Order: sequence, then structure tokens, then C-alpha cells
Amino acid sequence: MNVFTCHLWGVAWGNEKLEHVEFEITIAPYEEHVVQRLRREKRCGEVRQIDEDTWGFSADVYSVKEMMPWIRTFMGRITAFRCSNTNEEERFLNDMNAMYDLYRIQDMSTEEEAGRYANAGADCEDDIS
Repeated sequence: MNVFTCHLWGVAWGNEKLEHVEFEITIAPYEEHVVQRLRREKRCGEVRQIDEDTWGFSADVYSVKEMMPWIRTFMGRITAFRCSNTNEEERFLNDMNAMYDLYRIQDMSTEEEAGRYANAGADCEDDIS
């Protein structure tokens, strides 16, 4: 892969400045298929194991916006999200808050709160009548 294509996620390449994105997800030991999916579907970037249950992904790309639909597919697993494109980071966190409001889960506007929702889907099940 050459220097140009190693930072492409989709077709956007007009930015001379690369955007950095990283997120962490929680994966149970029996969910190795999720790690395989991360490795298989990434078009660039790096997948790394942080601890027994936490995996991270990071990439420098021309357009983080192109990655957002893929990143959202890990929504219930994401425990941390950071992006150099503050507009995209804010949009992502707002979307998360809207989803959590819908399912009556605690506010995700701070990084501390964002780190608490790895298993939020399981907690939410009892609240729905």
C-alpha cells in the first residue's frame, strides 16, 4: 500500500491534513468473531488488544465521516471514542445520547460517563416494560 492509499477509508481524499480516530470496545472472551470482524473489515488503521476484554482501533484517515457508519455498528460495545475532527466527535456523542435517551440509559456527554456503557444493553432490558 502506498502512502496515499494507506489513509483512505472510502473515496474522500481532498484533505491534506489527516484526521485521527480511535475507539475501544468490550468483547467477551467467547466473542472472538468480533475481533476477527474488526481485523477483516478495517480498510486501514490498527487493531490492538488492551486487556482481556478490551480491544482498540485507531486510524489516521482523510475523512473520519466516511468511517462513522462502520463505527456505529459497534455501538453497544464502544467504551471510549476520540476523534481529532471535533464536529464528528460531537455528532457521535450526540447520537449516542439520543440513543441512550430512547432506551433510558444515563447521559453519555462526558468521557467518564461514556466509559460506563459497555454492557448498557443488558442493563436496559429490565427497564423496558
